[in-house]
Amino acid sequence: MRRYQADPRWVTALCSAWEHLKLTGWQWNGHSLITRSSDGQRRYVTTANGCECRAGLHNRVCWHMAALVVLRTAGELAQASNN
Repeated sequence: MRRYQADPRWVTALCSAWEHLKLTGWQWNGHSLITRSSDGQRRYVTTANGCECRAGLHNRVCWHMAALVVLRTAGELAQASNN
């Protein structure tokens, strides 16, 4: 997570990810994150390669990518603590 602290876009996205993950439905399989749009009409798949949302399709930082970073980091920390 330290590498994201220097970029204000990532700081904003990480804060937004935290809020969205608390409030919206999502699925995580360890590799990809599936979320719904705020109106519930669209589904976005986010992987290490990118995100299907409008921002992601334009190679901009989105909260979905930030959420992926949060979930991957949490998984890595959990795995490390089990070893």
